[in-house]
Amino acid sequence: MLEKIFIEKRLISDIKDEKQFAFWHLIPEDKARSLSLLETVLRNLTVIDDEIKENLNKKTSYKVMNILRIASAEMLFNNIPIHAAVDCAVRLTKADKKLEGCSGLVNAISRKIAKKLIDGRKLDDPLLSKDFVASLKSVYEFSIIKKFGLAQKKRPPLDLTIKDTGREQFYANLLQGVLLPSGTLRLPNQTQVSKIQGFDEGEWWVQDFSASIPVKLLGPIDGLMALDVCSAPGGKTMQLVSRGAQVTSIEISKRRARQLFQNLSRTKLTADIVIQDICKFDIKQLFDLVLVDAPCSATGTIRRNCELQYLEPFRRINSLVEQQKEILKKAMCFVKPGGRLIYSTCSLFPSEGEKIIEEILQDFKNWRQQLISGKSLGIRPEWIDRHGGLRLRPDFWDSFGGMDGFYVAILLREK
Repeated sequence: MLEKIFIEKRLISDIKDEKQFAFWHLIPEDKARSLSLLETVLRNLTVIDDEIKENLNKKTSYKVMNILRIASAEMLFNNIPIHAAVDCAVRLTKADKKLEGCSGLVNAISRKIAKKLIDGRKLDDPLLSKDFVASLKSVYEFSIIKKFGLAQKKRPPLDLTIKDTGREQFYANLLQGVLLPSGTLRLPNQTQVSKIQGFDEGEWWVQDFSASIPVKLLGPIDGLMALDVCSAPGGKTMQLVSRGAQVTSIEISKRRARQLFQNLSRTKLTADIVIQDICKFDIKQLFDLVLVDAPCSATGTIRRNCELQYLEPFRRINSLVEQQKEILKKAMCFVKPGGRLIYSTCSLFPSEGEKIIEEILQDFKNWRQQLISGKSLGIRPEWIDRHGGLRLRPDFWDSFGGMDGFYVAILLREK
């Protein structure tokens, strides 16, 4: 799995779903252990690699490097007994005929790393990948980037949006979670989602605090006509419908649209689903609300998708920005005079958020940006920029378990 991420630049979600790959055939307990160990390596990679390189005098193959990373993660972070982790690493090396001659090296390096534990020396805090840090330095101070690294050190808590706001406290008590000011229910421990009470009944869906905020900023929307652009897997569509809006959801991907339909079916909510490219969408109807959760680098989700930083998402930003502008301009055509458009991306880069809105408003003179005010949702004034947009970061609310990085802007079409 490490090889597929580092060499093939694959997402964990794609690797898990590949039926030809060994992971697919593991029993659930082994799948859970594999994913846990994989994430431990990825979330602490800079620390692990520093320990390996400190004891390694020469370059070795990437396969040997990955074996050493796994052994290091087990010893340094998972409290696996040293002899067991070292023995497994050696046997794993010997199992590959091409690596068999490296088993002595793996044994020696693993034991040197273990000595740090025996001596009781403190480990450094993890950083993000070197290339990712370099790209972020153009936007953030290094002290903030270091906080991003800390934010993804551990698997984040699980956030749920309750379908009926009147039952938020009920589920907080039932599931022993923490109810955030926004109404999001935060469960401190990750568990199998389908086994949580209320799943089969469709009483809630998984949605990070940040992702839930755009719809909640709209206030009362009962009876309004809403268009949700790039809508799958459907978190915002379900929010809109559950709050009384009449919703049309557009999704270009048939596979993702099936996921949207399944989520609506489970939660017993109804929306009109259109499988089409928004840029080719043609309808005379105008809407009170249009939501654009645009395709983006997803760099704000590094707490949950720890492999993203090694897939070089920042290299796609220029092409993504052009796509975002095209989608936003088209979506603006469907807003009634006096209506609102809410634009969001789960990106850490202003080029996918603040700068796009600034550029769009220069070209469209009959639009203006609304000042966001979300004090009742737990949003702090310093998170709002001078134009009224909301910038959320992974290091915010670190004592509560953090949040995804997000940008949100509300645009008003003047009458």
